[in-house]
Amino acid sequence: MRFTLEEMRAMIARHKRWDHIFSLLGILCMLVAILTLVTLFTQLFIQGMPRLTPHFFLPVSPKTPVSFPPGSAPCRSCWLLR
Repeated sequence: MRFTLEEMRAMIARHKRWDHIFSLLGILCMLVAILTLVTLFTQLFIQGMPRLTPHFFLPVSPKTPVSFPPGSAPCRSCWLLR
């Protein structure tokens, strides 16, 4: 199958156009993903800031008894560690 020079140029231009559309679509998807991550991390930061008190960063000695009301442990595995 032989193409003329004009047909080849038209085909190359068409393929370049599709390449540009595909790259713009990829950039748009990446921007949506980045904005989603920024939104989620911002929300996580805003909700987590009140919990980050100086007491949170102090080490807890294994000899110091820590008692939590039933069902209110920071995590369920803490009950197994103590």
